[in-house]
Amino acid sequence: MRQSELLTGADTNRELDALFVNAPLRDYTLRPRTNDYTLPVLGMAYIATYAQQAGFNVGVLDAEAHGLGIDETAKIVNGARPRWAAMNLLAPTYEMSARIAAQLDPAIALMVGGHHAKAMPDRVLADPRMAGLRALVLGEGELRVAALLEDGTRRRELPGVLRRDPLLGTRAAGIADSKTSAQMLGPDINALPYVNRAFLPQDPYQTAPTATDLRLAARRPADCVQAAARSGHMEANIVGSRGYPYNCTFCGAAWSANPDVTIRVRSPENIIGELDQLHDK
Repeated sequence: MRQSELLTGADTNRELDALFVNAPLRDYTLRPRTNDYTLPVLGMAYIATYAQQAGFNVGVLDAEAHGLGIDETAKIVNGARPRWAAMNLLAPTYEMSARIAAQLDPAIALMVGGHHAKAMPDRVLADPRMAGLRALVLGEGELRVAALLEDGTRRRELPGVLRRDPLLGTRAAGIADSKTSAQMLGPDINALPYVNRAFLPQDPYQTAPTATDLRLAARRPADCVQAAARSGHMEANIVGSRGYPYNCTFCGAAWSANPDVTIRVRSPENIIGELDQLHDK
């Protein structure tokens, strides 16, 4: 597959401001994947969509969806030469992410976020494989990522953005007033743009026909039966709310681990608007 097909949503003829990299669950160079579908990285796509609407040229490299290996993923990022590489750190994929980060060109600034980054920021900042790390973003990233793409030095003033102090080797954090913090950390989810699904290589996706599909099709003309057998139906994933009301001890989204995150639910009109947009596609 060509690089232009792997970097979804990006204009590969222009300089890339940021490439959002979803690490694979394992190194698929050593053992190729056997399934052909994975859940879409909607969180990354939301951030990429917001950055794109702010005027930045961004793309997503979903190494898990494409079944890429560690070396291959790093090679693609280095070949794309984005100003920033951004990674979502999760417990199952942290090791893969760190190994990719260690191979990135030092000229590429690294930005990270995700549950693992929030749960263990000091360990991430101290990891020598994260030497290129310029910003660790805690929590919802749309507004702050766009601000960092505009001016990387703004990490000094953005709330919940951590970095390693080059002199002391300790954690340094952005400082902002309470009004700015509230706006940056908890954006109005009804005001956010609908996800640009060009960033998602497998969403919407076509399913295999179910027994119900075939039974319904059997009541229609023969050409419809054949079409149903070939195509199945289309499915897509959406996010209807942010925040989590439960407190499972094993979960990074548990409310006790995220006291700064308020539960926000999208309005019915906002959700229906996205469904209408999906239907029109």
